[in-house]
Amino acid sequence: MFKNKNACLGFFCSFMALLCPMVLFAQTDTAKTEQLKEVQIKANRLQQLQSSATPVQLLFGNELKRMNSLSVADAIRYFSGVQIKDYGGIGGLKTINVRSMGSNHTAVFYDGVQLGNAQNGQIDLGRYSLDNIEEIALYSGQKNDLLMPARGFASASSLYLKTPFPKFEALQNRNFRISLKGGSFGLVNPALNFDQKIGKLALNISAELLNANGKYKYRYTNSVYDTTVVRHNTDIFSKRIEGALYGVTADSSKWHVKIYNYNSERGVPGAIVANKYDFTQRQWDDNFFVQSSFQSRADKKYQILANAKYAYDYTRYLDPDRISLAGRLNNKYAQQEWYLSLAQEYKLNSFWNVSLSTDYIRQRLDANLYDFAYPTRQTGLVALATKLYWPKFNIQGNILATFISDEVESNIPAGNKAEYTPTIMASWKPFNQADFRLRAFYKSIFRMPTFNDLYYTFIGNSNLDPEYTNQYN
Repeated sequence: MFKNKNACLGFFCSFMALLCPMVLFAQTDTAKTEQLKEVQIKANRLQQLQSSATPVQLLFGNELKRMNSLSVADAIRYFSGVQIKDYGGIGGLKTINVRSMGSNHTAVFYDGVQLGNAQNGQIDLGRYSLDNIEEIALYSGQKNDLLMPARGFASASSLYLKTPFPKFEALQNRNFRISLKGGSFGLVNPALNFDQKIGKLALNISAELLNANGKYKYRYTNSVYDTTVVRHNTDIFSKRIEGALYGVTADSSKWHVKIYNYNSERGVPGAIVANKYDFTQRQWDDNFFVQSSFQSRADKKYQILANAKYAYDYTRYLDPDRISLAGRLNNKYAQQEWYLSLAQEYKLNSFWNVSLSTDYIRQRLDANLYDFAYPTRQTGLVALATKLYWPKFNIQGNILATFISDEVESNIPAGNKAEYTPTIMASWKPFNQADFRLRAFYKSIFRMPTFNDLYYTFIGNSNLDPEYTNQYN
């Protein structure tokens, strides 16, 4: 039922080993070539902030480099209107909550493809290092774009993480960077980033280790005595390695393939109650995904964006203190996700665009729990959108159709769901000179209960209704 936790990492290493001969071969090519100057088009970030019909906050470039932060969770604390839920220590779960609607209502996208977790709906932002992040964007509502996956329309708020595209100077074929960070409580954080040009392709490899013992001192008193003790079982050891291959077709369309693996072991600290200071609970995580994306040239009248992804997530929780007839508590979970997406946009005239986005998601959860349901969820999303835009005014609307079907091997499934949710948003600049805009949007969305909500052994309730949200801004 469960894969070896190092299988995904081994597959990645094998994949990179196959690429190495390609890299070496590229350096021995002595054919005469003509180097064309690279043309870079950089959008005005301020214009992007001002023209968006929904509130957007950006961190990019030097702003991220200047931050004394390790992870995405540390960086987004600077955003307004958000709450970062930190469950303790450097190894604790860290999630984002926008406008007090709960973490499950904020979708997190990694290079344009959503990170999924059907088990509990929580995305741990502490796992995503700033060492390989170029831009972080937070949208309240949704992006002001039409050409995006249907999942981009299907959440109350969206957090977009973008990794850097390899850039090379003239006559340069590779970039290599090594960094080392250290800190209190035994923190050691080495990282490596390697870029290689292979003909018309660009390869990026990023790897990182993080180790910390988490032993910090704190004051403890129980009204009888006052003392200083040291926190235990807060250690973490994690490994991250990811690789990406970028290419451009003959008509300037762009594509890339990315492979990612995160592996960690950490202690789970407990509450200090009744003079109990030591805990033995442990947790192991292994997260792997491979995703690809293709986008046609941006100046075409008809554009497409296609995405595909496979993800495998494994979690093991061990509690030696809880012993039953079956032995120590040793829960194991494995979830898989298959994802396909196609977005199409057509420019009717100089001020009117329409788009159609369709997504298919299949998610399955396995566990070694007694009488587990082994649920499988299939989701279909269809988003029809349109946008009218002029220099001072733009308006955008869409209708999202969501079709969900749950199946289980035992017990009772949640059944089928079909929902239709609208969104409308507008932006108006009343003055010619002043950088002043009025924004407004209405968005209706719903969220299905997670697998834990519906099917957790002895606790889950398959009769739970979805959560509905209505936003006015």
